Amino acid sequence: MTIGYAGRRHVFPLALLALGWTALGVVAFSRRLEDALRARRAPWARFAGAIVLGLLVIVSIPKTLRTNVNEPIGEKQAGSWIRDHAMGREVRVFAPRERILYYAHARNLRVPLRFAYAPAIAYLRLYGADFVVTSDSMTDRWFPDFRRSVKPEDLRLVAQFPERPGSDARYRIYRVLYPEGKPVVAPPLPRTMQSWDE
Repeated sequence: MTIGYAGRRHVFPLALLALGWTALGVVAFSRRLEDALRARRAPWARFAGAIVLGLLVIVSIPKTLRTNVNEPIGEKQAGSWIRDHAMGREVRVFAPRERILYYAHARNLRVPLRFAYAPAIAYLRLYGADFVVTSDSMTDRWFPDFRRSVKPEDLRLVAQFPERPGSDARYRIYRVLYPEGKPVVAPPLPRTMQSWDE
């Protein structure tokens, strides 16, 4: 089961430690700028610190005012849907993002990169996959023609969510179908392989 994932928020404590050094750098840069402007007899040299701080504020305003349009809410929705439909049992999921698996409380089934559709389906069935999550923005890059090759006897579309608010790109959740019946005991998952993010 995926215990956690590394995200942008996990870097914040390091950023807080760096704030002091950043402040020292701003002060040192302001002093050097002031000295350079005084050497050129610029009348506004004494305002060098205010100019540097003003530029920093102006540069950071667009990011501060940005809405959460880029928030990958679809990952949480897809993972939560899988968890709700797993009915308390451990499921194996092939998904493009660790965060989906985290919210799904699922085991990650990694398919070797660039598998064609038929070998990928055989691999998923061999290891007892329950769900496959595809991403409009990622799947075709790592598994060419996978989404276009989906056959109704292999995978059944059960849910879909936008990758980001207002986005046309979608996460699609498929249930893996087993025409001959799902194995009662699936073999142990293979050791870690390359992930889609690599």
